[in-house]
Amino acid sequence: MLGYGEEQAYQILTIVVFICQLFIALIFRRLPFFVAVSFVATSLLVPFASLCALEFRPDLMWATVISRCSVLWLCSDRSFDKAGYSLCFGAPLGLALVIKPSTFLITLLVIRGSWFSAALRACLTGKCGWPRVLLSAILILGSASAIAGWLWI
Repeated sequence: MLGYGEEQAYQILTIVVFICQLFIALIFRRLPFFVAVSFVATSLLVPFASLCALEFRPDLMWATVISRCSVLWLCSDRSFDKAGYSLCFGAPLGLALVIKPSTFLITLLVIRGSWFSAALRACLTGKCGWPRVLLSAILILGSASAIAGWLWI
């Protein structure tokens, strides 16, 4: 049998939901414990998480990954402070490219637009310089390539 069956789809979706929860916990780890736990718990109410158990629809997962990634990048004041932030931004980009490869152009457009807006804001407000922005671009491309690079070969 080519591809994967119904049971494997449920296993894959369980892993995706778990990774999503870890990503949320990582983002909110500096908040008080109960606030961070409430963010993790309420993220399960997102249609993406609830529908994952019922059917494998990459549209919902792709849209959720892209929107969370873009919003977190645009809303964070420390987007360019550490290399880890760029790696954590590139990983969902790679994940989105794996989830729905047919929409790679819009994925790259949305991600590139949000990254460029955040970089422009950081440089114009004096929070970082262009060398750090270029390092961020390299790290994002590297982490996205580590996850979705096999699609580009």
